[in-house]
Amino acid sequence: MVYTIESKNIMLEVALQALKNGLSYHSFRPIDVQIFKPELQEIQASFVTLEKNSQLRGCIGSLEATEPLILNIAHNAYRAGFKDPRFPPVTTNEIADISLHISVLSQPVALPIIDEKDLLNSLQIGTDGLILQDGAYKSTFLPSV
Repeated sequence: MVYTIESKNIMLEVALQALKNGLSYHSFRPIDVQIFKPELQEIQASFVTLEKNSQLRGCIGSLEATEPLILNIAHNAYRAGFKDPRFPPVTTNEIADISLHISVLSQPVALPIIDEKDLLNSLQIGTDGLILQDGAYKSTFLPSV
C-alpha cells in the first residue's frame, strides 16, 4: 500500500510519542486505534528502526501481522527504544538526536529460488525485504536498513 504524506507523518508522530511515553512512564502506554484513519487501523506488520548519528540505536519489528498497524508501530517503537537487547534503553538526553524509520511489511510471499544468483535477480533493491528461514532459524533484511 502507498501511504499519504499525512499518514506517514502520523506514523512517525505515534512512534516518537511511544518513545516519549516510555521515558515519562517507564512502560508502554496504549493508544486509541479508533481515532486514526482506516488505513492505519488495518492489520499489518511493521519494523521501527532508531538511528542516532547515522548509527543503529534500536530496531524491533513484527514479521506477522497480528494487530492494527498504528498500534504495531507504537509497540515496536517502544520496544526498539527500551527492549532491544543490543542497546541500553533510550535516555531523555538523546531523544532529540534519534531519527525514526518505519517499514510497513507486505504479506510475505515465498520465492521459488534455485540458488543465490536466482535470489539476487528476484529482488528489487531498496524495495524488497527478505526473510530467510532455515528450520527454526530466521533472519530478516529490510530494504531501508
